[in-house]
Amino acid sequence: MATAAVALLSAFFGGTHIALPSIGSGGVTTGVPFRHELPLLSAVFLTAALDGAMSAHDEMGASAMHRFRLKYCTGLTLTACAFSFTTEALAVGPEAGVLFVRSLLIWFGLALLSVRLLGHQLGWIIPLASAFFLIWYPHNR
Repeated sequence: MATAAVALLSAFFGGTHIALPSIGSGGVTTGVPFRHELPLLSAVFLTAALDGAMSAHDEMGASAMHRFRLKYCTGLTLTACAFSFTTEALAVGPEAGVLFVRSLLIWFGLALLSVRLLGHQLGWIIPLASAFFLIWYPHNR
């Protein structure tokens, strides 16, 4: 549900630029489209869906439970990717949809790594720490 809200947010407000100060002279500001940060939110929301009251017990569960969690995670991720691609493709174009899905998958992998290393409550730390390098550093996405 949260990833659907993020995809709709991106479709309607993704082109809005977030003003960032520039190192250049004269107080010049640059902007980064809001659309570049939104896949990070979707990725963190996807990992949050794996947490619950029984998650500690689920990790100790049998192989059937691990297979179920893998299928659940895969299905949820594919649904989020399909919905995100569709909304971005309709709002901007297919190329923007592909970029959104690619960003979502990259940050989802980083969020899963963060969950594994730091726990379910801190699944946002590694994606947020990588935001500067993945959004602002490269000149060509």
